[in-house]
Amino acid sequence: MMSENVSTVVKKSIFIKEFINHGNVSKACTKAGIVRRTYQRWKEQVTFKELLQNTIDTLDDEIVDAIRRKALEGNAQLLMFYAKTRLRHRGFIEKVENETTHKGEGIKFIIEHENSKMEAEQEAGHSMGDTE
Repeated sequence: MMSENVSTVVKKSIFIKEFINHGNVSKACTKAGIVRRTYQRWKEQVTFKELLQNTIDTLDDEIVDAIRRKALEGNAQLLMFYAKTRLRHRGFIEKVENETTHKGEGIKFIIEHENSKMEAEQEAGHSMGDTE
């Protein structure tokens, strides 16, 4: 296997750097002076594929950390998002139940986690499981 020329190594380096900065393949290709087809060919090479995957994993970790920090700072939406996406294994799930009565009423949304469903039912003054 022939070694890569310096120009290709430099372009790959620029691509990775720009991908880290922008998270966007098209922008990274433009900055590296390559067409997307070149990027697609590079992705078939084991070393570039591994480098790209490690870069993506690092970016994903940074995003998860930022979401976690904001959630812990009190952002309720991000807290729920984090719980539903990262804590599913602990029972934080969201499911939609379609409950049809004889009048054709409604869809109800239930967020479950251990005792939280029971607590929500008690707060509402009725059981969500009732089918009357």
